[in-house]
Amino acid sequence: MIKYVCIFLMAVQVQFSSTPIPTESQSRAASCEPTELTEYDAEILIYLLPASMTTRNNSRKVGWELQSNPELNEKDFFIFYVYDLSAPDSGSPTIGYFAINKHTAEVCDMSAGRSVQSEDLLAVQKILRRGHCVDESVLKTYSSRRPDTK
Repeated sequence: MIKYVCIFLMAVQVQFSSTPIPTESQSRAASCEPTELTEYDAEILIYLLPASMTTRNNSRKVGWELQSNPELNEKDFFIFYVYDLSAPDSGSPTIGYFAINKHTAEVCDMSAGRSVQSEDLLAVQKILRRGHCVDESVLKTYSSRRPDTK
């Protein structure tokens, strides 16, 4: 896990090196405007999914593909098909379909229709939200949006 955190932190440093992080004395609104997550940010969350971690812990490899579907809310979400690269030919490689909210970094398991949470995801979501200036008003505005509803 430490290896993954180090890789992530190096990526965050490169990704956000030019993004101003407000100090306590600065007004967040004045110094930092909310921005959307990038596909790369979303891939980090996919990598940290509990289902992805379980697959890797079983000495298997995880892959994912960004999906495009006009029936889904692609304006607010990245939709990924996540699969087991090491799946036997006789079994299904599908781990699931997951949506990442571009505004809030929330993760939704589209098959189960529920939010995905874990300690690792919550920690990285907090970092991404800080880096993208996502505050409570942004969370309030965008958290109710759904990937399967335009």
